[in-house]
Amino acid sequence: MKKLKKRVFLGLGVLMAAFILFLVYDYLDNQKKEEQSRAFMEESNNVFINMIF
Repeated sequence: MKKLKKRVFLGLGVLMAAFILFLVYDYLDNQKKEEQSRAFMEESNNVFINMIF
């Protein structure tokens, strides 16, 4: 029974660690996408303004 309890806690720990790593990866990926989107918007605004003037 003691071994089973140990395995269950170890399994839960591994699952929680994997979930946290996934959340961190997802957050960093979203930050990167937002930065690329913002840079694209700034660049397209500059091109548009330069076309007008």
